[in-house]
Amino acid sequence: MIKQIPRSRLPHTITHKYDFTNTGEAINDPTSREIQFVKIDEQQVLKMSKDGKEIIGKATLFYDYQNSIPKHLTFTEQDLITFNGREYEVRDIDTLYGNGTNPHHYEIILV
Repeated sequence: MIKQIPRSRLPHTITHKYDFTNTGEAINDPTSREIQFVKIDEQQVLKMSKDGKEIIGKATLFYDYQNSIPKHLTFTEQDLITFNGREYEVRDIDTLYGNGTNPHHYEIILV
């Protein structure tokens, strides 16, 4: 069994804005929540998406499925992440699995 990422390696707290509702006339305000025990690596990253497109990210978010709080969250592309006063958009999500059916952690490319 693969060990979870220890909380001592997840020193950051972020704000996650999600659930944007498009009424056709306007986009409603998203729901917002604070997430603790994550890691943000603010280094530029170059990655190929699942459909073969090149993604240049400004940062990578590491969310541990068990040790980040709240637990067992999901993310979708175009969600917004705020960290240290900077706002990022979720562009690509890699779900990494351990030995079970639940995710071990997410590595999320932010632009």
